[in-house]
Amino acid sequence: MDDKKMLQAMRKLKWEADYWKRAKGEDTGNVFLTEVDHLDHDFIRALHDRGIKNGKLLDIGTGLGRQAIELAGLGFEVTATDISRIGITEAARNAASAGAQIRFLEDDITHTSLTETFDVVLDRGCFAVLQEELLDDYTTGVAGLVRPNGIFLLKVDQKKASRIDHLSGRFTVTETCNSFYLLKDKPIKAAFFVLQTTKQERL
Repeated sequence: MDDKKMLQAMRKLKWEADYWKRAKGEDTGNVFLTEVDHLDHDFIRALHDRGIKNGKLLDIGTGLGRQAIELAGLGFEVTATDISRIGITEAARNAASAGAQIRFLEDDITHTSLTETFDVVLDRGCFAVLQEELLDDYTTGVAGLVRPNGIFLLKVDQKKASRIDHLSGRFTVTETCNSFYLLKDKPIKAAFFVLQTTKQERL
């Protein structure tokens, strides 16, 4: 097993352990950026401003599935992925309780098994917590999932906003603004980006 595959395997084990501890009520020592009750205003506004009311949407790193559930309720055909099987199982239970029709898949975006494309791709927390060594693999994975004329909505911890440079070869930033992760204990400063794939510039 090469170094990158080892890193990916260790990342999966870490998140499985964290979700297991969380399910048992234990402190994981980590902030779950996707653990929210409602879809962030940034995402709602970005979709509204562009007149996007439906279509195929991918939620990367869905966590407990809260965002995916709300987006399905708005009329989107939602696919939600997470590296953790435990996390995906809990998210699917939450969706079933809410009566939401969502396709949940266990998937690692740094070597994704997805082959289809989406009108909207959304990431609220995955990019922010990735190891530096996997950022280029993430970029390649996401770029292959956004269809022509689609958009990529990304929220990242403000301290790691410079990571956006890793996306520059495959994406063009069309909007950026300061934001927050509105978590239960305290808000965390964030940066919000709207991106399009660079291939669209040549259409």
